[in-house]
Amino acid sequence: MSLKKICFVFCLAALTAGCENPEADSDAFGADLARRGGVPNREWVPGCDSAGRADEKNPHCVDPARIELISEDPRFVNLHSIATDGAYLYIGGSEADRQARVWKLPIEGGEAVELYSRWWSNSTGGWAFALEVTGGELFVVDPNSGRGTDTQILKGPVTGGARLQAIYTEHATPGMTSYDIIDGSGIATDGVNLFITDHVQGRVSRMRTDGTAPASLSSGRFGGFFDLEHRNTVAYLGSTLFIADSADRGNCNCGSFTPEILALPAAGGAFTSLYAGAPLVHPYDIEADPVTSRLVIVDAAAGNSVFVLDPLGRVLTTIHSGAPFTRAIGVAIHNGYAYILDSGDYTDEQTGASVNGPGRIFRLPLPQNM
Repeated sequence: MSLKKICFVFCLAALTAGCENPEADSDAFGADLARRGGVPNREWVPGCDSAGRADEKNPHCVDPARIELISEDPRFVNLHSIATDGAYLYIGGSEADRQARVWKLPIEGGEAVELYSRWWSNSTGGWAFALEVTGGELFVVDPNSGRGTDTQILKGPVTGGARLQAIYTEHATPGMTSYDIIDGSGIATDGVNLFITDHVQGRVSRMRTDGTAPASLSSGRFGGFFDLEHRNTVAYLGSTLFIADSADRGNCNCGSFTPEILALPAAGGAFTSLYAGAPLVHPYDIEADPVTSRLVIVDAAAGNSVFVLDPLGRVLTTIHSGAPFTRAIGVAIHNGYAYILDSGDYTDEQTGASVNGPGRIFRLPLPQNM
């Protein structure tokens, strides 16, 4: 994934998954898990008809005609992340020069304005791998921007006009030895705290939005180190964190993982598996819909599918697959819509070559009566 991973690939023994004696969470989801004893009870509502429309098997499919393209800026050469504050979308990626940037555009579409660039302090460049917005501030997870290629958590005003400031730097943040975020992957917030997932061993950490009060919420869920690291994204809903494990094969291309959606109390504790396996292939992003209390998951490897998961009933529903998406890798939610980040990358069917197409942002209406 970066120079520090390529040059420093080795294995560590797997850490114990979860923490001992977790307290039951007080919200409805936590109480339901306690009643179930953490036993998975999963169901999949399969795909839509051949045209992507709803049918008697799945009445919740979103007709492709209802999916709107709201941005196709030619500067969006390599896109990685998306977030929203309800008024604007914030996009992390890079232009043709491969230099990381964060853009801002109105949630209804329009011209993208560059907010931030050149925040890194090393010669390898930055990476806006994950974004979050709260309290008028934008937070960026960059797994490479610190000294060497240390992970940093940075923040700046959503209006731009300033340099992003690091509130966490791997190996340089006092009191963080036990909670190091080695390769930051995902970020979520409850408005007071930030929750960060790690590519390495799937660990989860918490800190305040000013970087204080750091804490480890879990030990690793899987072994290895940079060799087996892979994307783990996170969403927050009702005092619970929801993690999407992408099950990528790692830098060594030798990992064997099961794609999975898990729950973890925001106060820390043990992981609970909500859904694992097919039809998920490599779920790359997850977001919570506060209106329906459901989770939205994008999985480009599963035919560019968008799934909705009921975390209480463990029901996974396909709401769209295929066109117009070419590589759906990110999602943000506001007011009944999912904003899908599409990197635009695809494989040429005739030559088999990988094509780095222009990134695009789509708006997809979410089913409300599921």
